[in-house]
Amino acid sequence: MAADLARLRTLSADPALVPQVYDYCDQWCEYCGLTDRCLALRWVQARGGGELADLYRDLAAAARASDNGLHASLNPAIMAALAAAGTHFGDPLEGLAREYAARTHMFLRSLDQEPPATADDESRPPGARAVVARYHLLLAAKIFRAVAAAAIDPAASSSATSDATGTAKAALLVAGRSRLALADMAPAARDSRPADLIALLQRIEAELVRRFPLAPSFERPGFDAPRVSAAERRRPAMSPSLVSIYRETA
Repeated sequence: MAADLARLRTLSADPALVPQVYDYCDQWCEYCGLTDRCLALRWVQARGGGELADLYRDLAAAARASDNGLHASLNPAIMAALAAAGTHFGDPLEGLAREYAARTHMFLRSLDQEPPATADDESRPPGARAVVARYHLLLAAKIFRAVAAAAIDPAASSSATSDATGTAKAALLVAGRSRLALADMAPAARDSRPADLIALLQRIEAELVRRFPLAPSFERPGFDAPRVSAAERRRPAMSPSLVSIYRETA
């Protein structure tokens, strides 16, 4: 454990990293232009696997063990929200997100084949079905985190820089991309379920904006800063119907 924390401290000291870029992304690293500037991905690779939650846990442990600057890599609101996990189920917005996840899961299961989580060829964009599959659980997770952070600090919902606002921005992007992907699937659908899911996503998006009015204008570290967002040009060329799904700007 001590060796792991020492390695984490070394990795986090790289000035090329974008601080907390991993907090507000869509976690689809294969199509991200900032992977070489992301501490989360470097740490997962260094550990030989893992998830974003592992980084938060290890950062917290390293920060407790040392005052060498790792505290700057921690977002107190995120740590508090994680510590309070399980206490915010039942919020109406969180409930809508869980409803969308469950209904989308059943829709995907009814299709002839399960969509892949990632595209086999990263030089090409994944199809609409893969987008819907990739994001339906992530949307619920992002909304839960936004709701939890806002519950811990009620002023966070109207703060332009809070984690709640930033996470709501990420949720809006994921919801919008999912909605466009479902619209791409709708013409070939055998029933109205894509349209029904689109309507549910529209409710979720409207409620996100109502609860977090500054979310659409939140500038996510790395993605929305002009100095860095040019890296997004590394994303593959998109078909016209899906191009806006991957546009990493509001």
